[in-house]
Order: sequence, then structure tokens, then C-alpha cells
Amino acid sequence: YQRRVHGAKVNNLNKAIEIKELKEQVRALGKTLIDELEKAAQQKELLDTEIVAITQEKDMIASLLKSFQEENELLKEQVNELKKENKELRARFASGNFQPLAGEPGLARARGEAGGSASFQNGDSDEDETDKERKLAEIHAELTKKLHLINPTLSNQTVHTHRDGSDSVRSDTSQSSTARTANASNEIRSYIGHGAAVYCCAFSPTGERMVSASRDRTLKIWSVKSGNEVLTLKGHGGFVLSCCFSPSGNEIASASDDKTIRVWDAKNARKILTMKGHNDKVYCCAFSPKGTEIVSASCDKTVKVWNAELGRKIVTLRGHTSAVFCVSFSHDGKKVVSASDDKTLKVWNWQDGTEINTFQGHTGTVWSCEFSPQDELILSASMDGTIKLWDVETSFSTRTFRGHSAPVHHAIFAKDGKKVISASRDRTLKIWDTESGKVLSTLIGHTNTVYHCCVFNNLILSCSSDDILKVWNLRV
Repeated sequence: YQRRVHGAKVNNLNKAIEIKELKEQVRALGKTLIDELEKAAQQKELLDTEIVAITQEKDMIASLLKSFQEENELLKEQVNELKKENKELRARFASGNFQPLAGEPGLARARGEAGGSASFQNGDSDEDETDKERKLAEIHAELTKKLHLINPTLSNQTVHTHRDGSDSVRSDTSQSSTARTANASNEIRSYIGHGAAVYCCAFSPTGERMVSASRDRTLKIWSVKSGNEVLTLKGHGGFVLSCCFSPSGNEIASASDDKTIRVWDAKNARKILTMKGHNDKVYCCAFSPKGTEIVSASCDKTVKVWNAELGRKIVTLRGHTSAVFCVSFSHDGKKVVSASDDKTLKVWNWQDGTEINTFQGHTGTVWSCEFSPQDELILSASMDGTIKLWDVETSFSTRTFRGHSAPVHHAIFAKDGKKVISASRDRTLKIWDTESGKVLSTLIGHTNTVYHCCVFNNLILSCSSDDILKVWNLRV
């Protein structure tokens, strides 16, 4: 009897152990399933956001296209009216029965001069024809300028008015190239070497070198003056989305969709640190003004501040409800500003981990953000095609810059804060007057989305999905 009881107890104990192991396995599977569901939910949320953003962009492009087409029709009507008037004047001059119309004082004066119709036809008529042709050329140039971004083939077709008043249309490649050269007259040099889109770029503190981050999973260091590639930094397991020099210029920080931030030796391309802690793509990283901290922004909806020397996390800033795409320190190093897919910007006191202000006003993803030189204003660029200035204290928008025909990926202040430079999906960069919000210059040269730009004294550096970096002259 005792043996049976003992055997039953052993069986019960073995069953209890099996049940416990099964429960642990179920818990582990449940945890794994929950993690996978959370990741799937995050991916779905990002995809939904991208779909909404693409839809907004499509609507905006359709609206712009419609307005350009309407303006095109208006200009065509004006051109046809001038052509018609020109032909009528030519016919009247040729017949010798010229009768001045109201509103033609110059022609009336010519008719009354001595010497008859011969002097008139050989004198003022030539001037009038020249003036008409000049007006036609001006209107055509304006039309070409407005249409070339929507349909480049339209800008290559030139209407020629012959001396007999007839017209012909031909494709004029040389004229198009000349126009592009004139618009891109600020361009100094192109830097070619990456094998895929270039997402980010930065000057060194001395302006002698620059670094670029690419979809080809590498960073490259370049000589600004010679244009030569100096070093290639390899090690990231995904696209490199952000890069920057430390204030000393001795280190480079990079962020990647492999969820890490890395610090490199800028002299020999040696990896110094790898910072792990984000649960999703890291879109942006930046050094503090003293170089002792690095801040990062991620698709996991957080901002993190790290010790730049040890690679240890100092604080995690939570508050955004969607991916964070950009982050930057204030010039005094006390605050951090972040830009998010939730269409807001936030200013933080990173030292105690508190949120100071939220800035609302953009109608699309906010791609970039930075403080003005005096830390009084914040500049932002958005998927909604606008750039905004914000008052740091009141969190109100003080100015909106409109002029790009597509989403704006990046916007920065010039060193003195008097100008703003922006990079857009419309393939251009623009230089703006900060005070008036007016466009001072449009830089045309890239053949695809311009993702990023930076400035050193009077030089602008830009990078693009066309795999190329360009340096431009900031002077307008």
C-alpha cells in the first residue's frame, strides 16, 4: 500500500513538473506572440501613415498641377493675343494704309512726322517689332520657367516667330541646358562616389572636410577643396540615415536603420563605440555643443540622450505618438527639439527628462527641426510642403515659408540666422530671407529628391537620391 501511495505521489509530482514546464512554454510563446503582434501593429501604423502622407502629397501635386495648367492656358492666351496683334500691325505696315489705334501714342507720333510712310516703316516699325518680339520672348521664358518642373519636355519646346509672322515649334536642347546652367549658377562642385541615395551630409568644424551617409550602408569622408574621397566607413548593417561631426572634428556619429548609433574616428575610420537601445530604425543623431552627449531620434517614438564618451544611455524622452525623424540640441546645450510623424515638434529639458512645449501647426509629417543661432526660434520642414518658424517661448508659428512644389525634407538657418536654406522632393534647394519669408534664390541641379543640406560660411552642401552631393555658393 505504501509503495502504491509513493508511486502515485511520484506520478503526481512528474505531472506537476510537466504542467509547470508546459505553462512556462505557453507563457514564453504568449510573450513572443505579443511582441510579434506589437511589431506588426507598429509596422501597420507606419504603413498607414505613409499611405496618408502619399495621398496628401498626391492631392497637393494634383492641385499644383491644376494651377500650373490654368496659368499655362492664361499665358498661352496672352501669347496668342500678342501674336495676333503683331500680325495685324505687320499687315497694316505692309499695306501702307496704317491707321493708328487708340492707345498707340508712339505710332500716332510717327505717322505725323515728315518723310511719309517710308521713314515710318524703316524707323519706328522696326523698334515696335523688336519690342513685340521682346515681350513674346519674356512671356515664353516665364512660361518655360513655370512648366519645366512639371513636364521637362514642355520646357524643351521653343516657339519661334519668323519675320513673316509664321510660327514653328522645335525641341531646343541647348536652350534648356543654358537655362539650367543659369539657374544652377550657384553650383560649385559635385561629389560622386556613393552607390545609392545619399540621405545625410555634414561639414567638419573647419569646413575642410565633409561626411556623407548613404543607402549603400557606408559613410564617406571627402575633401571639400579637391573633391576627392578620403575615407569610407563601413560597419552598419542597414541604410545609414544620419551623420555629423563632433565639435572637435575628431569624431563622427552615425545613425542607421539597423537600430544603432555608432561613433567613428574621423582620422582613420576606426569604430569607437556602438550604442544600442532603440527598438526600431534610428533616423537622426546629433552631438551636443560641447561634444559630451549625443541625442538620437527613432521610429520607436522615442528620443534618447547618450554619453558620447562611454556610449551609455542617459535618458529616454517619451511623448511623441509616432516615429521621430529629427532631433537637435539648442546652442546652449540645455534643450532638445524633436520632429515627428505625429505632425508635431516638442522641446525638452533633457537633463530632467521633461517636456517643455509642443508645437502644432503642420498638416503632415515634420521631417526636420533646429534652433536659431540665439535659441529664440525653431525652424521646421514638413511633408505638407511648407517651412515654419516658431517662437520657442510661446510655441506659436511666426512665419510660414511657401514656394516648394513638393514635401520639404530639411531646412536650416545660415550662420547669422538671416537666411534659411531648404531641401525638397521637388529636386531643388531654396534660399529664403528669414525676415520677409521671400525666396532669394532657387538652386537647380539635382535630378531627384534632395534630402539634406548644411552650411559652412558661404558654402551650402546638399545630398540627394540621385547618389550625388553638391556644394553651392550661398551668396545670392
